[in-house]
Order: sequence, then structure tokens, then C-alpha cells
Amino acid sequence: MVIETRGRANDLVRLREIVGDNEVGQVVIGMPTTLRGEQGQAAQQAEEFARELAEQLDVPVTTWDERMTTVVAERALISAGERRENRREKRDKVAAAVMLQSYLDSRT
Repeated sequence: MVIETRGRANDLVRLREIVGDNEVGQVVIGMPTTLRGEQGQAAQQAEEFARELAEQLDVPVTTWDERMTTVVAERALISAGERRENRREKRDKVAAAVMLQSYLDSRT
């Protein structure tokens, strides 16, 4: 599920609702590191958000490297024949699925 941000406080409330309503066992948050693996400002903000969310949930909150997921998602959508105007709206969902699959694969 991709959630459009509406401010940190609203996002935290929305995620608490989703976790509570859907028997979620763990939350995985994308870590936007640079291609060299460095953490810039966006990664620091993601880490801070993950800490805040973890304080409010009863399930584990994990960050996971999201490098190249948008590129992989875009290529998959092109390969599937998606038109450019349709790709934009689907790209984030596919990138999130790619990231989550990477996380799950790392656990096996």
C-alpha cells in the first residue's frame, strides 16, 4: 500500500490505523540511501520517522534500502507495455513491492 504524505503527524495516525485494522506484523520503511550507500538528509528523515513510528506501534518497524527500486519498477512497467501516463501512477506501488520483495528475500 502506498500512502501519500499529509504531514508527519497525519502520516503517523494513518499508519497506526492501517496497522491496527489489518493485523500487520511488521512495517518496512524504505531507506533512500545514495547510490554509494551514504545517508543524506532524506535518509536521516526516514530514520527519524521510523523511530517515531516504532514508538507508537506494537510491531517491529524496519528500514530497508530502496536504491534502484524506482528504476526496476519503471523497467518492469515498460516491459509490461504500460503507457507512460499510466506508469506514473503505478510506479510507486511497484517500487514498494520490489523493495518489500528484496527485504523478504533477505530473510530466507
